[in-house]
Amino acid sequence: MKITAIEPLTCDGGLREFGFVKVTTDEGIVGWAETYDWHTSASLAAALRVMGRTLVGSDPRRIELFNERTWYGGRPGVPERIKVLAAIDLALYDIKAQWLGVPVYELLGGKFRDRIPLYWSHFATYRAVWPSVVGAEPQFTYRQWAEAARDVVAQGYKVLKTNLIQEGEPGSAWTSSSTTGWAASSSWRGRWSRSASTGWRSSRSIRTRSWRPAARRALAFVMARASCGANSSDRSSSGT
Repeated sequence: MKITAIEPLTCDGGLREFGFVKVTTDEGIVGWAETYDWHTSASLAAALRVMGRTLVGSDPRRIELFNERTWYGGRPGVPERIKVLAAIDLALYDIKAQWLGVPVYELLGGKFRDRIPLYWSHFATYRAVWPSVVGAEPQFTYRQWAEAARDVVAQGYKVLKTNLIQEGEPGSAWTSSSTTGWAASSSWRGRWSRSASTGWRSSRSIRTRSWRPAARRALAFVMARASCGANSSDRSSSGT
């Protein structure tokens, strides 16, 4: 069996581009893998094309040999070579599992579980910052987020996760708050724009003091719970 083509693919994922790689063989077996680079999928795709050319014509079943060639062959200037290696590695395992007629997990120590519990990620964050991307109404207050959590439960999820954010609607500067030190009277996010170096950035400078009082209180709360001997299930829930 020989590799005939390694093709990186990208598509619009809303907040970022999703990346994939397709490895085709002369026996008709095709291996697939997901690639990941938060804002630079195009550059990762270019690196996959560069390294992929060196692997065409080789036997895809010699996975560790490919890993060595990708790692050391990528040192002279190919960026993101560990991500290139990971993507091709996954696709080659897909090919080898199909060739052997077994699931991929049989090549990785056997099946670990039958079902995977899912949680709702970036719950309040998306509703406050990118509501149109997830098809939700904009929500900017703790009360709105708490009410919306009922939807999470109604859909069968038992756990949700979100970023640490403060309430406030778009459009105004930071003001003093007696409860949190500094808070946004109508916007915690400011006006956001794309940045090649950092992904997203605010066009308005956010005062450093805005988060410190609240952060200190949050840390004090966690330390107080720990000192009171909270049981392991409590710690697990609070850390999710």
